[in-house]
Amino acid sequence: SREIANAASKIIGQQVICRRFEELKLTQTFDGIWACASLLHVNKKDIVNVIKNISSNLKDNGIFYMSFKYGEYEYIDENERYFNCYTEETFKEMISQVPSLKIKSLYKSGDNLGGRENLIWLNILLQIK
Repeated sequence: SREIANAASKIIGQQVICRRFEELKLTQTFDGIWACASLLHVNKKDIVNVIKNISSNLKDNGIFYMSFKYGEYEYIDENERYFNCYTEETFKEMISQVPSLKIKSLYKSGDNLGGRENLIWLNILLQIK
């Protein structure tokens, strides 16, 4: 939200970009990119292009972390937020369409937020080839 981006800008003393992933255009390059529980809101029809775009800002040997809820479905929750979910197999199939990235690590973990003990996350570390 713009409100959170504005508050973060004040705290860190620099501009925070507020954009949809589909609209993101960056010029800097990074050693790493952290997308914890955020790309799961990108529609599956757009996810490959979004990952290609974001990963183009990684330096040589750069690392890209991302996480998704575990499963093979898409849904809209009670707050009207879209979610896409992956298993190891469905993620590998999707990421094979991004030849510049290789899977460095892929693992499942639980959720530590109260009331979400049954939620499983798929965590992925990718690296530029």
